Amino acid sequence: MVSINIPLLLAVFHNMEGRVTYSLGGKAQSLDEDSHDIDAIDCSGFVRYAVAKATNQQVKMPDGSFIQHEWCEQSGLHKLAQYSDVQYTKDDPHRLFVGFIAPREGHPGHVWLVYKGQTLESHGGGAGVDSRPWDTPVLVHSACACYELPCEGG
Repeated sequence: MVSINIPLLLAVFHNMEGRVTYSLGGKAQSLDEDSHDIDAIDCSGFVRYAVAKATNQQVKMPDGSFIQHEWCEQSGLHKLAQYSDVQYTKDDPHRLFVGFIAPREGHPGHVWLVYKGQTLESHGGGAGVDSRPWDTPVLVHSACACYELPCEGG
């Protein structure tokens, strides 16, 4: 897999942070779309868009958190034994992770990125694209999988 350029990833995130709202089913119109033109996006749409932008579209993840989870598994990415293992890398600028919560009856799944102890994600509750500590209780208690993504330039 192509390495994710951390400075590009962070630039996309900061262009969207606090401005782009969460919308279930919300996606970028295309992976070429400028991040300033996106008004609303869901979690899998954000991760797919951010990873594509941070790899100059060399990595095109599928859409949907469940399908993205399968994609990570099939791509042979290193899977952590448990999500809480990201605590050992929270100060390392050369490590990037993607975490998942499986869908359950009446609730969609969730996907987010973790870099230096903080999430990069789009989520509900009025937050939209923002960041929170990696160990936010809902993430720690509900995460079903976490994979390390190859990255450069941290």
